[in-house]
Amino acid sequence: MKKIWDISPPIDADSPDFPGDTSFQLHWTAEILPQCPVNVSDILREL
Repeated sequence: MKKIWDISPPIDADSPDFPGDTSFQLHWTAEILPQCPVNVSDILREL
């Protein structure tokens, strides 16, 4: 079985912004609970 290595740097509210881009925003739409087995989020960007 092939392995996938994710080398993406982590992003969060403290991540630097590229000049002209909006800041990083994360919105959780679902979180792990007894009724929900997964975490789901939106990464928001204003256009």
